[in-house]
Amino acid sequence: RGGVVTGRVTDAEGNPVIGIGVSLLSADNPAPRAANVNIDPRGHMTDDRGVYRIYGLPAGRYRVSAGQSGEGSGAISFGSRKLYRRTFYPDATEEAQGEVIEIKAGSEATDIDIKLGSAVKTYKASGVFVEAETGRPAANVSFGYGALDPTGRRVSSFGGGTATNARGEFQTEALAPGRYSVFAYSFGPQQNNNEFYSDPVTFEIADADVTGLVVKLRRGATLSGVVSVEGVSDRATAARIAGQARVFAYYEVNGPQTIPNNVNPTTVAPDGSFRITGLRPGRLRIGASSDTLKGSMLTRVEMNGANVSNGLDVIEGAQLTGVRLVITYGSAVIRGQVNFTNGTLPPNARVIVFARRSAGEPGAGGRVFQVDVRGHFSIDGLAPGEYEVVAQVYVFGSNHQFMSDRQHVSLAEGGDMTVTLTLDLGALPKGGRP
Repeated sequence: RGGVVTGRVTDAEGNPVIGIGVSLLSADNPAPRAANVNIDPRGHMTDDRGVYRIYGLPAGRYRVSAGQSGEGSGAISFGSRKLYRRTFYPDATEEAQGEVIEIKAGSEATDIDIKLGSAVKTYKASGVFVEAETGRPAANVSFGYGALDPTGRRVSSFGGGTATNARGEFQTEALAPGRYSVFAYSFGPQQNNNEFYSDPVTFEIADADVTGLVVKLRRGATLSGVVSVEGVSDRATAARIAGQARVFAYYEVNGPQTIPNNVNPTTVAPDGSFRITGLRPGRLRIGASSDTLKGSMLTRVEMNGANVSNGLDVIEGAQLTGVRLVITYGSAVIRGQVNFTNGTLPPNARVIVFARRSAGEPGAGGRVFQVDVRGHFSIDGLAPGEYEVVAQVYVFGSNHQFMSDRQHVSLAEGGDMTVTLTLDLGALPKGGRP
């Protein structure tokens, strides 16, 4: 059972700070710095009393903090939310001066209260979006803006969701001192997206508002295609599955990233078709997924019959057609038991079972499942085919993993297979992925 840390966050006057994120850093392992805990962000936020509770912690020593990353790092305040300089328990603004807390397996550290300083003074940035070719103001353009990391080369967080006015003008929410970028970005459905993209415009907030920013728009490329479903024999079911998918895309980034690299997802039409507009030049990867349909998995991406699962190149203003996203639907199950020999699991270990498509099978990918305390697992939503099943132990703070024997399973549509995996904890640990 994982450990727990809980406490209260207050401001300089002792008032509770509501809805602020609380972070943990390992005091023992500089890499990775972030604690490997539950990933639901709601579990890291204070409630209406300023109280937080973070659970599922591996045993170890930690520093606990709340507030923005640091002086001059940039942060965005939406609405009336205040921003605070990052403070380490109990009231230190420097990490090295923060107290270290020790968490033991199954224990709970209470009253880890953090007292923040005064709220950070914020400012706003404003400007205009114009068409690059004509210089005309661009009305009703959805835009975003984000804080850059300390190097100024990467967007660390961003927001937006509003549009320029009839004169192409925009204004940000309140910004803490730091470096930022502003850019065209659609936050709504792709069907309502602009046909344009922009290069990011970077600026710095010091101790005053920033005005006069000019963001130039260019007509983007268009990508269109269809989603098809394999693994089911009924055509009506296949059409229903395709209609519940959403198509997403993201750019490969090898240099500075001062604009988000993802494209807002688009829905699929009843006939299985989709269209993405406003694409900027670059190397693009495309995918499809469904939040509501269990058992669906993207297995390949084609363009005019060629496999482009590893991405495709988008050039200025191109019209890309003939894209086919193949979703494999599965209703089969692999369940079983992981047995441990020659040792016991350390308290900060996780055991994951992987079910991967065997070599030579059409498509790619697979599914994973974290075993329970009894060593049981059940992986469902698998498509028909050949699978390799293996268990692996991950120990927090270590690059070593223990791996089980490998079992090969053949699944029919709707099949249910049981396997037993043996994990030798006395064997030499292995690195890398299964």
